[in-house]
Amino acid sequence: MIILLDTNIISTFSKIRKLELLYDVFNANVFYISPNVHSEIMIAKEKGYAFVTHAVDLLQKKKIIPLALTSEEKIKANEIPLSFSKGERDSLVICKERSGIFVTNERKVINYCKKYGMIYFDLRDILKAVYIFMRFSRNEVSKLIKEIEEKDNIIIKDKKEIFDV
Repeated sequence: MIILLDTNIISTFSKIRKLELLYDVFNANVFYISPNVHSEIMIAKEKGYAFVTHAVDLLQKKKIIPLALTSEEKIKANEIPLSFSKGERDSLVICKERSGIFVTNERKVINYCKKYGMIYFDLRDILKAVYIFMRFSRNEVSKLIKEIEEKDNIIIKDKKEIFDV
């Protein structure tokens, strides 16, 4: 099963230095990224964003693997609305064509996945899995949420849903 990571998820978990937590949550040895997500990571590295260092290390260790698009997938990626980033478009096509799972925290991408019956996980799904399946305490998950909100400058809505079992 192909599990693709979106740039925003890589960024979020890199900023809190817990990218490896995703491997435990998904019980995965490797993750995949689309060509344009790879480009976004490399551009962030070139611009000197320190948080991508761990992601780049995982790329070098082949724990994150870029996937090339087939010619047909390239055509289909161009059919996805331009309101999506290039990384989102090629990731969506890969997931759709190869029956993959997309890990993203972008609302419009999630809505697209719902519309086309694609499997996705968002940040709240990951945090809920950390709480339920990895058996982190409520306090540990709350600290993780607080750290994500502070370091990634986002607000996680409906936090109560994370703890609903």
